[in-house]
Amino acid sequence: MRIIFLWFIIGALSYNPVTNSYQNCVIMRVNGRGVTLWDIQKLTVVQLVINGVNPLPEVVEKSMQEQKENLVNFFLVRGELDVIQYKLPNKNEVIQTAREKLRSVGAVPYLGMYGISITSAAEIVYQIFRIRKYYDDFIFRVVDVGEREVREYYERNRNRFNAPFEEVQEKIKNFLVLEKKRKRLKDFINRLRKTQHLEIIYPQFECSVRR
Repeated sequence: MRIIFLWFIIGALSYNPVTNSYQNCVIMRVNGRGVTLWDIQKLTVVQLVINGVNPLPEVVEKSMQEQKENLVNFFLVRGELDVIQYKLPNKNEVIQTAREKLRSVGAVPYLGMYGISITSAAEIVYQIFRIRKYYDDFIFRVVDVGEREVREYYERNRNRFNAPFEEVQEKIKNFLVLEKKRKRLKDFINRLRKTQHLEIIYPQFECSVRR
């Protein structure tokens, strides 16, 4: 761990998103608002850090490439929440708690390597929390699965279960609830892609021309 920590400190001196023109590279626009490669990188780094993953450059790059769709969706949903002015009443409290948590887990050196301030990282955490809260309040608010639906699924897939219905009933119900949530979220995102003005300039997250 000490070796990794020292590597980050040394790397922070040589790696700078500003000198790499990340701030000037507009990857996409949502309702006319530009999203730069650095915005995407910052979101990726913060997500890795809060999940306890060391944001090594190769890890960040891999995550950005693997999570392209989710990253685009994040900024798409953020744009929608800005339009409808959906805010959390305890924003300052969430941001302050995020600052304290990031400091307590030793995230500051990792963030600093990418030129991300603790304040900027805390704001990103707030945006993540805001989106999740919106999902819970409006997208997933009433998602239920009745016993009949659970039993019908069990009967259709009886060969997959080597156990009586009563033993797997709760497991099946949780699975069906999760599937319904995924379907609702997918429908919500698809609607946003039709109603929001989304322009993806560099779908591969690589800028050949800096804008």
